[in-house]
Amino acid sequence: MWHGDGKRTLLALIPVLVPVLLSGCEAPEVIPREDDRSSWAEQEKNIPEHEGDRRLSGLVSRASRVHVDGDVAALIEEADAMRDALEKRQPPVAIAIKLARMYESAGRYPDAIDWYRRVIDVARPALDAFDELRDAGVDEPADAPDSCRPSGPAGSFEAASVRAMALEEEDRALAFACYRAALAPIAEAKRRRGESWLALDGYFLALRHIERALVITPDEPELLLLLGVISFEIEPWLLGPHRAVTAKEAWRRYLALAPDGPIARQIREALPHIELLIEHGQFDQPRH
Repeated sequence: MWHGDGKRTLLALIPVLVPVLLSGCEAPEVIPREDDRSSWAEQEKNIPEHEGDRRLSGLVSRASRVHVDGDVAALIEEADAMRDALEKRQPPVAIAIKLARMYESAGRYPDAIDWYRRVIDVARPALDAFDELRDAGVDEPADAPDSCRPSGPAGSFEAASVRAMALEEEDRALAFACYRAALAPIAEAKRRRGESWLALDGYFLALRHIERALVITPDEPELLLLLGVISFEIEPWLLGPHRAVTAKEAWRRYLALAPDGPIARQIREALPHIELLIEHGQFDQPRH
């Protein structure tokens, strides 16, 4: 068993953190942010005009305004009935993410995980181009043009990623920033896929997706929070003693970005205990 007040404090903190993080997965509200709804008309323009896509468009449009569990269940039943058609055609990224969140909100985590996988697969060329520019050490400007933002004039991930690809021929640095901006919804898909794995106790898979999302959006407070929680919830020594240090730094960064966050106080109280445990090498050996 663990010895010392620091370890007991850390162990007491984790059960508090994980349910708070998972509460977003269980909320009945599927996708209804006001800024999402305002761009729905633009997203519809990117959907090919045939009957299957029109049905899918209507389904997700209704899902984005659902607040009642019973309504979510009805929509999921409708989506399940369209499974064969959905297997044959890949909806636009914005719609696929909405479908994934619908399944996630209903606790259908395997289905949500699969839909997020499909989103990530579609974005693979953009992800590879982004990684190539990052690995080449291309200097990135402070910000990307609005035309590179799926939530802005581009109107979709697909349009924003095409814009980034075009910029590679003109300005690799600007293309790097453009890819990062275009990939914001893909980072969200990676994070939510990680949260779905976390709901299924798939800690190692959750950690992998959170880390990959952080490559795209390194200053996203929720990702930094999750990285610390998952790192301390699994066995850090299985991943090497550096894991505790990485998690500690992630939590420090979280506090810098979100000092008044929902569980900032608990994190702030836990950090001195974590630093003491790291100093004494307590993360280098398994619990007994």
